[in-house]
Amino acid sequence: MKYNSVNWLPDNQNFIYLKPDANLHKTHNSLHNMSSMLHNINKTETIDIDIFSKQSQKEINMMPEDFPIVSASFTNKNYLIGNITGASGSEAYYTKYDSLPENLIWKPLYQKDDQIIEAYIENNEFLFLTAKNAENYTIAKTNLLNPDFANPEILVTEKVDEVIRELKVVNNGFYYITTKNGVSAKLYFNDYSKEKEIELPEKFGSLSIESTVDNTIWISGMGWTTPLTRYKYDADTEKMVEISLNQKKSGLFQDYVIEEKIIEARDKKQIPLSIIYKNGTRLNSANKALMYAYGAYGTTIRPFFSIDWLSWVENGGVLCFAHVRGGGEKGNNWYIEGFKEKKHNSWNDLIDCSKFLIDNKYTSKEKLSIYGGSAGGITIGRAATERPDLFGSVIIEVGMLNTLRLEQTPNGLNSAKEFGSTKDSLECLALIEMDSYHNIKQNTEYPATLVIVGMNDMRVSPWQSGKFVARLQEFDTSQKPIIFFVDYDEGHYFNSSRKKVIEKMANIFSFAYTQTE
Repeated sequence: MKYNSVNWLPDNQNFIYLKPDANLHKTHNSLHNMSSMLHNINKTETIDIDIFSKQSQKEINMMPEDFPIVSASFTNKNYLIGNITGASGSEAYYTKYDSLPENLIWKPLYQKDDQIIEAYIENNEFLFLTAKNAENYTIAKTNLLNPDFANPEILVTEKVDEVIRELKVVNNGFYYITTKNGVSAKLYFNDYSKEKEIELPEKFGSLSIESTVDNTIWISGMGWTTPLTRYKYDADTEKMVEISLNQKKSGLFQDYVIEEKIIEARDKKQIPLSIIYKNGTRLNSANKALMYAYGAYGTTIRPFFSIDWLSWVENGGVLCFAHVRGGGEKGNNWYIEGFKEKKHNSWNDLIDCSKFLIDNKYTSKEKLSIYGGSAGGITIGRAATERPDLFGSVIIEVGMLNTLRLEQTPNGLNSAKEFGSTKDSLECLALIEMDSYHNIKQNTEYPATLVIVGMNDMRVSPWQSGKFVARLQEFDTSQKPIIFFVDYDEGHYFNSSRKKVIEKMANIFSFAYTQTE
């Protein structure tokens, strides 16, 4: 099941949504004390009911910053699962669906230490994807009425070079997806006695699956230069038929080169690096290169198709994606290696990838731009402040740039689970190290820098970017432009029309292009 903020129940008459604190106007902590509320669409004068929150479930130990998200199981309509989740890990409770909305009793299911990523209820069996004792994840099950997460039945053992990404249960088994280095996807089916790899019609970097009540599933795949393609797969006939909503244009981007490199980091770790450029591009250091990085929350940068992004390549540039530690490209340990006190690996990996591009003449220092946002602002900001001589331009969007003050923001206590707290001495030192604002040095030449914020951002407070830009402008001696772009209608990547997204990407690419002449 997916943990979204709005979830329809199987009866299609009720849905559950996440509601902010009723006393929001009295506090700046707008993401605290949230509630999962039940709404019935047929009752015009209904009062929505709080079914899962710190306020309504006082016997459950919830923190104010936790997100209490309730999900319905469409493979078993008898149960709901309440997740107490946030930036790092979750614990869960379950209840009978027929107890709604009265006499709701939530029973403990699993804890954060069980490291469960995704789960399903099938009859009274609980199937789940877990990172416990398996950095590339395993699929296991236990009995819901007497759960044993210490010794579950292992259905799929950990794979050596493939990370299990997504689990989808059907009535005769389950499907799952794996990726290698985050960029090469496979699809498997398991009927609880044996498994097989499903042959795909073409190679995909990203896959997603949706199931139906019968043995039919829908598969969507795409890649860096492959548009989203949708297939209907019939398990009985083992036939896959393309049924895409958009007409594919044959021959599009066939002259593009995609290189999936493995870069050796300074500590000998192997970093995946995706490089895209047009066929015929000469590797002579004269190319403008734009490299994106994130590296947090175990999030994987999976290949995606975007005309906007490929416009950089179409105009002769080299487009790169650095799969740095803190992400999930190489499993759970890859994430942990960029977590809290080890966060420095994220920007060190980006610096090492930059050196590789320069040393191998994909680009040069003067023509290399780095770009990222949100938690990726740490990676980009610290790479820029650690090695300002290495980049021609830097672009940071809604970025975390003043981590030492994260706990003073609306989403701060939640973010502290991922990056650390000033209340812990070692974590505090790590926060200082990853704080881009505090690592700006006086009398230093910095690259041309563009910082973008939305004034309605509740996840990453825009004043962090404002402080960063102000100090950078004060200490910089390069005379290169340092621009602070503020959108007063924007949030954390939200509230954007298609037109606004295109305009923003045009601004980003134009800045990177003009500042690397």
